[in-house]
Amino acid sequence: MRLGVLWGRLLAVGLFGLLLSACNHQPKVAKPKKPHRKLFIKKSYAQRQREEEAKIRQELEKFKLIYIYTPVLRFYDYGTIGRTKEGDLEIVLYKLSHRLGDIVIKKNYICFSGTCTAKWSAARDMFGKVSYGDLFDDIVLGRDIFQGIGKQITPNGTLIQRFVENGQLIYYERNPEKTLFQNMTTGVAIVFEAYHPQ
Repeated sequence: MRLGVLWGRLLAVGLFGLLLSACNHQPKVAKPKKPHRKLFIKKSYAQRQREEEAKIRQELEKFKLIYIYTPVLRFYDYGTIGRTKEGDLEIVLYKLSHRLGDIVIKKNYICFSGTCTAKWSAARDMFGKVSYGDLFDDIVLGRDIFQGIGKQITPNGTLIQRFVENGQLIYYERNPEKTLFQNMTTGVAIVFEAYHPQ
């Protein structure tokens, strides 16, 4: 019986050794390599320059030449037209490349560098007798004024409104490049013209 136990143990140790050696010597299967993707793709100097110039040009295209000639505000330089976080219309005015102030147009108020006034009162001060509360909004956004009276379309696609209101001659012209409002009688003028850097 001792001999049978001894052979059994020997056989168990041998099988165990064979099993261990078989597991260690299995041929490794090579995994297919994925193509290496570069995290940072190097761009040529010329390509980086072109991208930088395009970005600068895109930023500059946001600017407009703005001319405002009214009894309460006179301005001629560059500015941007956009929206505030609250969704109000905002015109940021620049003088010699420095921020001069802003005009924020809210639903019922218009604010000049933080000083707010009711729209109707501000419109009367800016435009005189021939005005209404949303006139400045309509000019800035390029919408019809005075319910579109006297509207014409020229052959080149420019929309023009020319009419007399309360004895004052009003001329209003707009196209994608330029918006011009002028009260020919009082001299009040507002112009927003696209800026194209060279």
